[in-house]
Amino acid sequence: MLEILVLAIAIILLPFLPGQVYWSLLLLAIVLPGTYAMRHGPPFVPTPRKTLERMMDFAGIKKGDRVYDLGCGDGRLVFAAAKRGARAVGYELSVPMFVIAKIRSFFHHNATIRYGNFWKPDYSDADVIVCYLLTDAMQTFYRTIWPQLPKGCRVVSHAFRMKDMNAVKDEKGVILYVKD
Repeated sequence: MLEILVLAIAIILLPFLPGQVYWSLLLLAIVLPGTYAMRHGPPFVPTPRKTLERMMDFAGIKKGDRVYDLGCGDGRLVFAAAKRGARAVGYELSVPMFVIAKIRSFFHHNATIRYGNFWKPDYSDADVIVCYLLTDAMQTFYRTIWPQLPKGCRVVSHAFRMKDMNAVKDEKGVILYVKD
């Protein structure tokens, strides 16, 4: 929200600001969300193709599943789920990554990329959550998102575990949890 405020101020003040100040405000509006995302969620690290396929297989994604990708980066997991017939939604807070994923989403049916903080939406309709969150973020996920997930929801994590949670499957850096 702060980046929108900074961007709005930059646009409104455009006629009155020297070029250098305007471009500084614009750069700040672009950089702020990514900085927030890195502190409170995952930095962008592309998921390798083999890991991506393993995540999709572990999740057992099928036609009609509702899949959410938390911090979707370039959208590769969202698009892979959509190709399997899922209705896939990715959330991204970094402006450059959002723009890349959003443009790519125009070529993928059933794939939606949303700009915003993935900690805020309601996931009570989720069949699958995929994520590549760091250890602290996985604990925040366990406290804030896990309780709202419906019974049977599958959570597939790349590399990082939820402490004190038993995984259903854990193989080569892919961890599957199922809400009971």
